[in-house]
Amino acid sequence: MFTIIFVFALVFSERIALLTSTSNICNSNSTENVCLLRTISELKGDLQKLSNRLSTVEKASSSCPQIAFMASPKHPILSVNKGQQLKFDNMHLNSGNAYKSFHGNFIAPVSGTYFLTYTATTSVNTFITICTMRNGVIIGELLNSFHKSYPKTTESVVTHLDKDDDVWLETCDVSQTSDIGIGVGFESHFAGFLIHCG
Repeated sequence: MFTIIFVFALVFSERIALLTSTSNICNSNSTENVCLLRTISELKGDLQKLSNRLSTVEKASSSCPQIAFMASPKHPILSVNKGQQLKFDNMHLNSGNAYKSFHGNFIAPVSGTYFLTYTATTSVNTFITICTMRNGVIIGELLNSFHKSYPKTTESVVTHLDKDDDVWLETCDVSQTSDIGIGVGFESHFAGFLIHCG
């Protein structure tokens, strides 16, 4: 929208400059009213072109839905095993309803470029690797290893997803299943949004 306004302002200022520079020619070759009518006609044509461009931009933006989600665990995730899908089931935002909290999956509703991120706060003195999975293939990896305090680590991924691609979080490696815990609330969360369609 800003671009359209900027282009209109630029075209309008060029037309005013042209009118100023050609006023002597208009005055010498025709009446002042004819010169003004010609300039008004040209400005109307420019305005129509800008209006058409704006319509094109609005159509493109309306055909790309707003997709965004953020979820955290309702309860601490305890005794995590290797290969376990993590269920972040407390929804904070689900624009476009693409995140399925029952299983903890994000299903891409349209093809496009997406930003995905997650933060995990884990138990003291434990080792865990959490992977971002797309249709069973790793596309991101977070590592928390043997801290003396409760480590909070974040992983972010920018990736292209095709329509109906399935994305989830899964433990790729853990140390001892009895000690690993993943915090609730905003301590741990999974989020993402559509950057652009296509």
